[in-house]
Amino acid sequence: MKLYRYKSVHLIASIVAAFSLIGLSDSLVISPPFGNQGISIASNNHQNDDSEESQLIRNNQLSQSRRRSVRIRSTSEDDISDVAQILASSLLEQESDGIMGGFKAQIELLKTKAGVESLLRSRIHAIDTAKRLQFPHWEYSSEEVSEAVGLRYVWSNNDSFRKKIEQAAKLSNEPHIWKDHNFAYAPGCVRWLQHKMFTAVDAHSGEIVGFCEVAMLSKPSAFEEECEIDGDDYAPTIMNLATAPEHRRKGIATRLMRSASRFVQKEWKESTELSLYVEQDNEPAIALYQNLGFGSQQAVERNDNQQFYMAKPLAIPSYA
Repeated sequence: MKLYRYKSVHLIASIVAAFSLIGLSDSLVISPPFGNQGISIASNNHQNDDSEESQLIRNNQLSQSRRRSVRIRSTSEDDISDVAQILASSLLEQESDGIMGGFKAQIELLKTKAGVESLLRSRIHAIDTAKRLQFPHWEYSSEEVSEAVGLRYVWSNNDSFRKKIEQAAKLSNEPHIWKDHNFAYAPGCVRWLQHKMFTAVDAHSGEIVGFCEVAMLSKPSAFEEECEIDGDDYAPTIMNLATAPEHRRKGIATRLMRSASRFVQKEWKESTELSLYVEQDNEPAIALYQNLGFGSQQAVERNDNQQFYMAKPLAIPSYA
């Protein structure tokens, strides 16, 4: 094996990058209806024109205007309370078929938000701890060896980091890659640590209007069989996609999905597909995902819910 001389900062650059994105899967997979159907405004040139063509023009103008006013960025800890409110509201809407109100509903909302907030903060804390990690200095190594050795070193010498990942993993009941992992040992590879949170923000008011995450979830074939997880058994998976109720049908979910797809394709270069789980009776969400390139629908049962597993192929990097 050919050896190269590296400075430590270059030797473990891939590990640092992965740790800056770490996180775990969630017990929430939220996919309410999204899109721009049924929205119209009157422009100066078409105010009195009710033709189908003019209606399409007005819809497109509104959609473009609203898209320009929304900014997609990485999630920070300061976002978590507002994000938890959006996710909790979406969860309770699904459970109550969209009917909410009254004192009891408000109490249930507060309880649900507290649980979601605890879950999300556990991930943010793991990410922040990862950013403060100290790495060793190695004079010689190949890139392949340095990644494995560096991962084991960090895992063995940073109890706080390891415990934060374990805590976040135990809060989730999803079939994530950490589910049966012995945390006394380092994970199988750096890809286990890949995770990204996206926040959609109104550019004018600063209000948080949407959120989604991408994390490594097991594919259906992995949790249907009793076997050791390998690189082909999990994939980057969209989860917790939600938009604030008053900001729906403005294309925000589409923006979040496209941002997530571009991010995975650019930053997680070993990934060949992006996947998601969606309730089988959520036809509007399924239609949205199909329009965004998510194809085959594999029927699965997860957490007593009937869902589809959908995947979107990603372009193979030119150097591969």
